Amino acid sequence: MKITYLSNSIIPSKKANSIHVMNMCHAYTSLGNDVTLICPARKDEMDSGIDNIYRHYGIPSTFAIKHLPSPKIRFRSIIYTLSSLLHLIFRRPDAAIGRFVYTCVLSVKLGIPTVFDSHGPIWLDGKISALLFSWLIKSKYLVQITTNSAALKQLYLERYPELSKQITALPNGAQKPTPNPLQKIWPGRSNAIQIGYIGSLYAGRGAEVITHCAQQLPEFDFHIVGGDKEDIAQLSAELDCSNLFFHGHKPHHETANYREQCDILLAPYQRSVFNKAGTQDSTTFMCPIKVIEYLSSAKAIVASDLPTIRELLNESQAKLVTPDKMEEWIEAIKELAASDTLRARLASSAYQHFENNLTWQARAEKTLQLLNG
Repeated sequence: MKITYLSNSIIPSKKANSIHVMNMCHAYTSLGNDVTLICPARKDEMDSGIDNIYRHYGIPSTFAIKHLPSPKIRFRSIIYTLSSLLHLIFRRPDAAIGRFVYTCVLSVKLGIPTVFDSHGPIWLDGKISALLFSWLIKSKYLVQITTNSAALKQLYLERYPELSKQITALPNGAQKPTPNPLQKIWPGRSNAIQIGYIGSLYAGRGAEVITHCAQQLPEFDFHIVGGDKEDIAQLSAELDCSNLFFHGHKPHHETANYREQCDILLAPYQRSVFNKAGTQDSTTFMCPIKVIEYLSSAKAIVASDLPTIRELLNESQAKLVTPDKMEEWIEAIKELAASDTLRARLASSAYQHFENNLTWQARAEKTLQLLNG
């Protein structure tokens, strides 16, 4: 099948949405489809430090990427949308899958069977997006709406109850990791339990939980992999903690190497989780790729006990604790550190759950099943 993936993600970039898009395109290709990804050529936002897009995301170059015009001027989204229209007309794919409502509307107008993949309430993207979505759901060529969490699906149904037979929740995925030796000396003590966090340091991601635990548990080493230089400087400014190490942001394909060095991985999401701009709380509908990558690494996990996290794992796969109760985090870490058997049991259950349910290919297969009826 010839598929065009309709995206508004900045590629390459450090953002999680670009990780999702690239991996899904690779997954569709691995299932025997001819895939082209279209995305905006926003030179002002693209990460110029990435010389090979596919290598950055740790995937082979199995599909084409078309960067379409999106100049830094007023109405850039309209210019990009019109460029996408021309691409769809000339390529004429058998199907379209996308996260950008502007171009998904064009796809159904051209009579192309389309799946709209939503990762947040469309009405939060503004009045134009909400209007376009209302047009989209009236088209017979809209095959299905997919959401990355059951919670997000429920939010849609509360606002659009008529979509009950047209919307499916499909969680995000992760690659099966193939860790390589680190190209640097690991700063942790060889005789200490190694505890890691891999991800951004935006508000609500739980950096304060990690720093508190590191201060209260000096017998263990803590590692934070991620965060901009400014975030790290601000977080470490008032810390006097010799067992906490900041590794900074790493290319996505290298993060498995850092997870491999750890005995325990932390996912300390708080009750409000914001994007980089601090403008949108995603706690009620998120599906963190990071948590699925933790599962894929076969490591013991301590995670916040939130409804959206429970969509991805349960007590047989991780220690689940109250997000803002520091004593529960400390107790969970101590319990895991004290028992090799417990860590191994949780890690094995976590990996099995990932392998059976949460690979990118599994998500792609389910999406294609929806397309094919």
